[in-house]
Amino acid sequence: MADRVGAERRGHRGETLAALALRLKGYRILGRRIKTHLGEIDLVALCPLGPVCFIEVKARNELGAAAESVGPRQQTRIARAASLYLA
Repeated sequence: MADRVGAERRGHRGETLAALALRLKGYRILGRRIKTHLGEIDLVALCPLGPVCFIEVKARNELGAAAESVGPRQQTRIARAASLYLA
């Protein structure tokens, strides 16, 4: 149970840092931890050039490890949740 609480705290901290970094780059944060019946979207942001971005935050020590941790199944889940959000 303690591992789960620690993971939740790390995830929340990672999302906060990601949101801050995006804001510094000119993005507007539209939502955090958006829950749908198809899954959760960590961050929804409006890019300075217009498109809406759906961001999955992975707190890892190495960038490559974070990118590799989002597999095809999770990408599909995020895409479906994003479509539902936009509808």
